[in-house]
Amino acid sequence: MPPKLNRKYCCVKSCRNNSTTSGVTLFRFPKDSERCLIWLKNCGRMDLAKLSPEHLYTNYRLCNTHFQNKMFAGPVADLSKKKLKKYATPEVVVLVYRS
Repeated sequence: MPPKLNRKYCCVKSCRNNSTTSGVTLFRFPKDSERCLIWLKNCGRMDLAKLSPEHLYTNYRLCNTHFQNKMFAGPVADLSKKKLKKYATPEVVVLVYRS
């Protein structure tokens, strides 16, 4: 039997990126409760607001696609070394499909 993969997934409902997706970096939620709440609002996951910031930090991630380039510290050319600025906030674009 193949070994179980310990993948982490982006917690944005419409996002399918995970830790094995090429070119994607996952970021932990901030431990600060105010900033954590802003992240939850911006990524449309207020259903997770009942969880502590420590629990969110440990168990949930957001991928780099939900942050503008200005939110990254230093050069962003090397995806494996991307770091967020201290007060970075995500911006999730909700896609609306029309038939």
